[in-house]
Amino acid sequence: MWDDMSEHWANDSKLHIKGIAVAIAYWKDIYTLKANINWKPRQWKGIKGNWFNWKVIIQWYHEGTPDQFWAAFSENSQHLGYKAILEQLSLERKKKNHQLAERIKAKYGDQFSQVFSYKKNGKIHVKSRDCDILKQYYKEKGIVVEDEAEEMDEREIGDE
Repeated sequence: MWDDMSEHWANDSKLHIKGIAVAIAYWKDIYTLKANINWKPRQWKGIKGNWFNWKVIIQWYHEGTPDQFWAAFSENSQHLGYKAILEQLSLERKKKNHQLAERIKAKYGDQFSQVFSYKKNGKIHVKSRDCDILKQYYKEKGIVVEDEAEEMDEREIGDE
């Protein structure tokens, strides 16, 4: 169960601390807490990929109703499986990131290649990967993005 706020929470989890079931939503905080540096070392490294995937699916699920979720993730009246849902969400994220990166390029115009470049082996390279462009833009604008599941609203890339 992703979180303990749902009516489906049955106080059951694979992770228990002092007898208390911990919902998956809190696992990243627990496993990466600096005070717990010696608690279950390397375990987070092994589960963080799955945790991120669950987070992405759950965020999408909570954006609407269960019926809306399954309408988006069904084919021929059959619910898509876990991997197919992740693939579809990945394609949607890439499409949105591309659209946002294109808006950033348009916003900066002729200045883009100067602002979004880096030096490597003495040569100047202009950033071309959408994710790199977005990361730099977020950083420059002081927009905190915890992880890739967090998305910037396209309104935040306005014509300032």
